[in-house]
This record gives sequence, structure tokens and C-alpha cells, in this order.
Amino acid sequence: MAPKAAKGKAVAEEQSSAEDRQTRVRFRGSVVNMEMVDQLRWLVAGRGNEHGATVMKPVSAQPEDGDIPVFTLFLKMGLVPPLSDFTVAVMESYGIHLTQLHPNALMLLSIFAHLCEAFVGVMPSVALFRHYFIPRIDAKKPISGGVTFRLRNGLSEAFVPTVFKSKWEEWRHDWCFVHFPIFHACLADPGSAPAHDESAKALSPRDADLEVAVKRIKALREWGLTGNMVAADFLWRRLAPLQQRSHPAWAYNGAADKTRLWPGLDYNLKPDVHKKRMRELFVPDLDCVLPPTVLPLCVNDKRARILAGMPPCDAHGPTGGAGGAAPAPARSPAPKKRLETTAQREARRQDTSSRGNDPPRGSGSPRGSSSPRELGEAADDEVLPAGFQETSTGFAYVAPRAEARDAEEEEEEEDLVPLIHRKAPSASTGASPGSSQTPTVASPPREALTSPARGLALKRKTWGSASDDEE
Repeated sequence: MAPKAAKGKAVAEEQSSAEDRQTRVRFRGSVVNMEMVDQLRWLVAGRGNEHGATVMKPVSAQPEDGDIPVFTLFLKMGLVPPLSDFTVAVMESYGIHLTQLHPNALMLLSIFAHLCEAFVGVMPSVALFRHYFIPRIDAKKPISGGVTFRLRNGLSEAFVPTVFKSKWEEWRHDWCFVHFPIFHACLADPGSAPAHDESAKALSPRDADLEVAVKRIKALREWGLTGNMVAADFLWRRLAPLQQRSHPAWAYNGAADKTRLWPGLDYNLKPDVHKKRMRELFVPDLDCVLPPTVLPLCVNDKRARILAGMPPCDAHGPTGGAGGAAPAPARSPAPKKRLETTAQREARRQDTSSRGNDPPRGSGSPRGSSSPRELGEAADDEVLPAGFQETSTGFAYVAPRAEARDAEEEEEEEDLVPLIHRKAPSASTGASPGSSQTPTVASPPREALTSPARGLALKRKTWGSASDDEE
């Protein structure tokens, strides 16, 4: 019988060896075979996607040019080729590679991108991301999964709270080859651990031009929106926030939208499958139902006003002059008219006549008092979102026909700022059930906005806590 001291030493050496392997090895021995790859195809782009089906191969296959090893967990979080300009710009700005990102860091990028497009009304950019976050490198400096992001000191109450997993079990074991039609340097094997760079903490020179977007994000937090709700929204709509798409999430137009991973009503997620996906990516029992005071812009009747108040941005930051003035739009050739198959037309008509494609919403407003536009419904002959028409220069907004309003309502509308995009209903002014009139009442006070997810964030570890020290 071996002495206890010898046993303890052997266990310590084994743990040290395991930690050394974790630090030095990028991809561990994968167990992903062809059968597992076929199961993963429902999580990436299908044939109906505007870029076509995502090409994946098991580890036993011979990789070709453009085939990159990717952790399967990243695919579940919205990393689908081709990568968006924002995804590439973030990694290039910080000098990091895809394999160096921790799963929670990649999920944060997906949440941030969808938050900007679907709820704020601004294109995600490195400048806005730098306003909130700075990178943090694991002290052990592992080659893979060693980079996370944390909130800057003093901004813990400025960004939507998000509850992440505190530990991921053996996620480096599951990987496969994914074909990227466009290769970027950040996809290459780094061969070493990420280096610490003090310049990564610097704000963008155009940070002040993002004030409107920053205020709106803070308002969304006060209205009860969380990062977990944002993730639940893009999973429900089957969007990949880190994929390059022809139009942003605020122009999402239902199950027939070509920017979806799998367009069509037949590929909508069932509620139990959606709940399972959320449990897999986050901690269990999270409140992921949108509060009644928050509407995604794709179903928000005040979308045009919100978009008009936001600074024009590309993947790096504001594109206009000082103060956010938009540059003159460049003329582009008229796009070819896309033909719609009979199956696509039928799927679109079925989708626009039902409410099954919208994620569940919180209570607090009379169901009969909401207008069809607020509920996400559309007319059968609509292909683009409400109020938008396709022109030679892209999407153009056409103002709806003015309706008769009393003087008090007109004065209230003039006082609105882009931060307010929906008012909560009240018992005195709300429309009766079955009425088509949209209720107009004041936004609820901050003290009244409580969310179970906010309470969970206090009990569980919240990623990016401001209590962590800067490196």
C-alpha cells in the first residue's frame, strides 16, 4: 500500500500535468464524428440562408483551404461564416485570434451585436464596445480560451446585466472543421498565448459621438432588459449575430427572412427546444421574457424615429463628421429583383398571419389594446418591414399616413427623445380589448421596474463585474 504522501504527490503531479495540457494545447482530441456534425447542421446556416449552407467536416476529414478548426460551442453562440465586419474588427482591434476567446467572451460579442441592432438601433462598432469593455487575459496564459472581457470601472450600472456560466466543462474537446469563404488573419492559429496590451484600455477618439446610443442602452437597462433576454431573442428568431448579413436585425421581417439560419416556419424553434438551448448556454431558471416596456425594433412602430436619432456607424465607429453628421449616401446600382418561390411565398403568408414567431412577452399591457404592428403582425403583401421600401440605394423609409391626434398628444410627441420607444399602458387611457387604438401613457418609473433576472444577477456571478481590478 503506497504511503499517503506519495498518493498526494501523484495527484498533484497529475493535476499539474492536466493544467499544463490545457495551457499548451489549442484543441484537445475531438470526439466529433460525422454523425455529430449532422446534428450540428441545425445550429448553423442551412440552404435557405442568403449565404447558403455552412460547410462542416469531422476531425477525421482532410481539411482543405478555408477549413478552420472551430469549437462547436462557438457555433451554438452565433459564430457562423462569413464573419461580420464587427466580429473581425473587434479581434483585429485587440490583436486577438478566434481560438483565444473564452466562450463567455464570444457570447458577450453576440449579445452586444444583437443588442445594438435589435434594441438600440445602431450598428455594432468597436468604438461603442470599447466604451464599456476592456479585455482581460488569464494569468495562466492559455493558448486557447484565455481572453475575456469585463466592464470598465464605474459602468456596472450602465450596461444591461447578464448572468453567464462560471465554469464550462471540457469544451475544448468538441471541435470540427468549418469552411470560411473569406479568410481573416484572426482565424489563423496564433501559436502562442495572447500578449497584454495597454492600448486595449483606450477609448475611441469618437466616443463622445456615441452619447445617444449610450443613453439608450442605460434606459433599456432601467426598463428591465437583460443580456440573457437579448440572447433569448436572437436564438428564438434563429439569427446568428456574428454572421455577415444583408440587413441588420431591426429590419428582420419574419420566418421567411433570408438572414435567418433556416428560413421558413417549419424551422422555428419549439418553446421546449428554445428553453433547452438557453439552459445549455447560461445558468438554469433565468427570466428571459421581455418586459412589457421593451420592444425589438423590428416590431416597434417608433423604429424610424429611433434610427434617425442614432449616429451612423460602421464596424469601427461613427462614420459622420464631428457630432455624428451622416455623410452623403453613395449611389449604388439598382439591385436585381429577387424571385420568390411558391413555398417561400406560402411560408411568408402563414408567418405574417400568425404570432407564433414572436418570443414570449411579459404581462402588463391589455392584449386587446396592442396594435397589430406592436404584436409583430404584417399584411400578406409585405416583404420588407413596415414603412420600408426597397430602392436603388437600399432601404428607404416612407412615413405612414398621418392620423388625427389631439393637441395634447401632439405636444407630448414633440417632447419625446430617441431614448423612449414605447410607453407603458395605464388603466385610465388604455384602449379597451378588441380596439385597434394604441394606448399612450407615460414610461414607468425606475423604482417600479424589477426583474427576477436582476435578482439572479446579484446571487450568481455576473460576468464583467466592476469589482474586478484592471490589469
